[in-house]
Amino acid sequence: MPPRSRQPQPHPQPLEPLYTLKVAAELIPYYGTSEALGAWLRRYRFPKRYTHVGRGKRRMRLLSHSELLAIRQALVKEIQPHHVQPSQAAVKTTRAARKRVKQR
Repeated sequence: MPPRSRQPQPHPQPLEPLYTLKVAAELIPYYGTSEALGAWLRRYRFPKRYTHVGRGKRRMRLLSHSELLAIRQALVKEIQPHHVQPSQAAVKTTRAARKRVKQR
């Protein structure tokens, strides 16, 4: 009897990358320290996820990619573009400069 070949089972959900607070503070961009970002996360009750690092088993907090995007959306403001054409602004400044030169 030939051996049965095992079909690989697909993952139920794709795995999300995890980031430490130090990396997350650089990616968001968060202008405080990573400790300040941790305080912000505690204030807004984001879920806690830790890994243990080193011989002393120090805990290091991790953030998933979807949490990182949610934090970025909450902290980074989108600046609306102005409705002035750059060429129009340049024409106005050059006209004003010409008037100043003529008045002298």
